[in-house]
Amino acid sequence: YRSRLQIGDLSNQKILCSLDEFADSVLAFDNVGARFVTMNSIVLDTISGCVLSRRILKPPPDHGISYQACFSDDDKIVISSVDNCVVMWDPCTGERLLRFERPHEPYYRGHAQRIVIQGKLCLVADERYDENQGDSHIAVFDYETGEKTWATARRGVYIQATCLWNA
Repeated sequence: YRSRLQIGDLSNQKILCSLDEFADSVLAFDNVGARFVTMNSIVLDTISGCVLSRRILKPPPDHGISYQACFSDDDKIVISSVDNCVVMWDPCTGERLLRFERPHEPYYRGHAQRIVIQGKLCLVADERYDENQGDSHIAVFDYETGEKTWATARRGVYIQATCLWNA
């Protein structure tokens, strides 16, 4: 089994780019479709497939595979869920801008299921698995400061968060 990512123009059905290396790992496209970010925190140009930047790893540890990623509304920031933290980074330079803990500690087996950005708020929804049951946790952070503004948890329940809005 071999995957291939093909990016095309639907108006003329022409293939613009075909990538084998990153086919299984695309997490998010920017808001205009010009760039995308992979599980390995690499930003690539959609048309050429060229690497534009890689997230720079720094202590405290924020390395590992990204399970979810999202571009900000203005495409100037990528927020990635990495191991037990959320990392905000510049997609042009790869520089880490902010790191904050995920909603639940200690973290067992599981990963962020969803990251949603609306304005300056970032929703992180994830699950924690133990031997008997799963827990669902949702937290909302101000992504400029990393401050948690709201959180909830449910034991033995799966919560799927798909949107965020200001009331």
